[in-house]
Amino acid sequence: MTLKEAIYKRLMDFEAVTAIVGRKIYRNSRPAGKGLPCLVFSRVSNVSLNESTGPTGTEHARIQVDCYARGDAAAEELAAAVKETLCGWSRDSSPAIGAAQMTTEFDDSEPDEEGGGQLLHVVRQDYSIWYAA
Repeated sequence: MTLKEAIYKRLMDFEAVTAIVGRKIYRNSRPAGKGLPCLVFSRVSNVSLNESTGPTGTEHARIQVDCYARGDAAAEELAAAVKETLCGWSRDSSPAIGAAQMTTEFDDSEPDEEGGGQLLHVVRQDYSIWYAA
């Protein structure tokens, strides 16, 4: 299982998240016409830890999660559920997750093409995840 597959599974398995978004969890971009609220996650960067003898097998990924909703309170509720799901996450099976921490969270907005010119509320979160593939 890849790190992205493990993140997707973690989010889908966590009832606090799926109670809000159902199955509307996407990788890399939000598809048009799929409804809200939803969340999108993407890998921003990935760095392999190396020693003088070569790679150690330890990786450090930065993952961005965007929580979309039509209201600020709904976006905040979804962001809180995602934070509860990912912060402190660890697992022993491949990929072994050593530590997952939220490093940044901020509010944003985007035009809502389906909502008559209103703005979508977006809470953007960055996570630092150390893992071994």
